[in-house]
Amino acid sequence: MLALVRRLVKVEDVLWALWLALLRPVIGDLFLDGGAATVYLAGSAGLYWLTGWLAERGGPPRSPMLLLASLAICTIIVDVGLKQLGAPMWAVQVHAAVVLVSAVGLVVQHIATGGLSWRTLPRWLRRALAWPMVMAMAEFFGQMLAAFVDTRGATALFQAEDGPGFIAFMLVFVFGLVMPLVYAFFVVSLRCAADPRETGDEAVWAGRYGWALAWALVGVYVVSPLLAWAGLALD
Repeated sequence: MLALVRRLVKVEDVLWALWLALLRPVIGDLFLDGGAATVYLAGSAGLYWLTGWLAERGGPPRSPMLLLASLAICTIIVDVGLKQLGAPMWAVQVHAAVVLVSAVGLVVQHIATGGLSWRTLPRWLRRALAWPMVMAMAEFFGQMLAAFVDTRGATALFQAEDGPGFIAFMLVFVFGLVMPLVYAFFVVSLRCAADPRETGDEAVWAGRYGWALAWALVGVYVVSPLLAWAGLALD
C-alpha cells in the first residue's frame, strides 16, 4: 500500500493538495489580475521554457508532441500576462519574435540530439524549474472546478428541480470528461514534458486526477464555507 501511495503521490501532488484545499480558499482569485500574481504567472511560464532547452544527463528522449503542447501553453500564458500588465506593443512583438526563434532552435536541437538537448541538468533541478508553472496550473484547475460547482448556490451543475437523468449526465460530463481533459492538457503534459521519466501509466494519472479533484472539492465545499462562517462570526 505504501509503495502504491508513493507511486501515485509525488511532491507536486502534495503541494497541489495544500494549494487547492487551503491556500486557494484563503487567498481567493489570484492569477491574471494584472498585478504581482500575473507577473509570477508569466515568469513561471518563461521559467518553464528553460526546461525545453535542458535535458537530464543520461535521461530518456522527450516526446516532441508533449514538448510542443507544454511550451504552447506557456507561450499563450506569457502573451496574456503581458497584455494583462499593459505591456507596450513592442514588448509583445519581442516576445513573439523570441518564441519563434526559440521554437526553431528547439526543433533543430530535438532532431540533432534525438529528443535530448545540448545542455543537461539534474532531474531534480529540471523538476524544480517546472514547479512554479505546475503550481500555477493548480490555480487554473481550481478556477475551472469552482466555475462548475460554486456559481449557482450549492452547485453550478444542477438545481434541485432538475431530474435525476440530467443530474447524472452533468456529473459524468464535468467530472468524467471536461475536468479530466483540463487535467491531462494543462497538468499531465507539463509534468511529463518537464520530466520524461514521469510515468505514462493512465491508471496512475487517473489516481492523481482523483486526488486533485478531491482536495479541490474540500476547498470549495469545506474550507471556503468555514472561512466565510469565521468571517461572519468575527463581524
